[in-house]
This record gives sequence, structure tokens and C-alpha cells, in this order.
Amino acid sequence: STILGLLCVAMMVSLAMRKPLKVDIVRDRATLARITEDGMLQNVYQLQLMNASESEQTYSVTVRGLNQVKLHKDEAEFLVGPTESRWVVLQVDIPYGSASSGSHKIWFDVKVKASDVVVSESTSFLVPR
Repeated sequence: STILGLLCVAMMVSLAMRKPLKVDIVRDRATLARITEDGMLQNVYQLQLMNASESEQTYSVTVRGLNQVKLHKDEAEFLVGPTESRWVVLQVDIPYGSASSGSHKIWFDVKVKASDVVVSESTSFLVPR
């Protein structure tokens, strides 16, 4: 009975500590990098936002890691239903010539608007030669 009690406590702790959000990032391999009309270097990503809670959630997405890196749209907010997942396409820009060629690490920060929960996932930003 002691083992059963410990298992129940462990299960309750794991449920209480579980994050209500999961994020996967997939780099768009069809377009390695492109130069936009306004002279920015752009990479495209698909994010899978997975709502692990029992209520509808609004998530805000920001990006960081390179000097002057930004989302193509100033603010990215997405509504995801309870226990659903949603794929979103995000374009990330840096000024052309602001980074050396190669692969640079960046992070997407996804924040649950109704709480302080933030999930950070890293990926690569490619700068061609």
C-alpha cells in the first residue's frame, strides 16, 4: 500500500507540473532564405502549437537570438482550442548583411496570454553566402 500511495503522489505531482503548451518547429526547407521587397533576409518556419489544457488558449509568439531579428508581422497571436493543435507559418526577418553567412541559433518564445507560462524552442536561421 505504501508503493501505491507513492505512485499516486508521483502521478499528482507530474500532472501539477505539466506545461499546458507544447511547441514543435519545422523549418521550411523549400525556401532556405530569401530577400524581401524591403531588403530584409527572411527564413520561414512552421510552428505546431499544442494546447494541452482543457480550455481555449491564446498564445503570443516572439523571436530572439540575432541582432535585429523580428517576426515579419510585429505581433503574432494565435487562438487554439482545448486539447487541439494548430500549425502556423511564421516569417522571421533580419536586415540583409547584419549577420555572417552560415547557421545562427534563434529562439521562439511562446507565451500563454492568460498566465506566466512561456515555452522557448530553438532553431536555426540560415544566412546564405
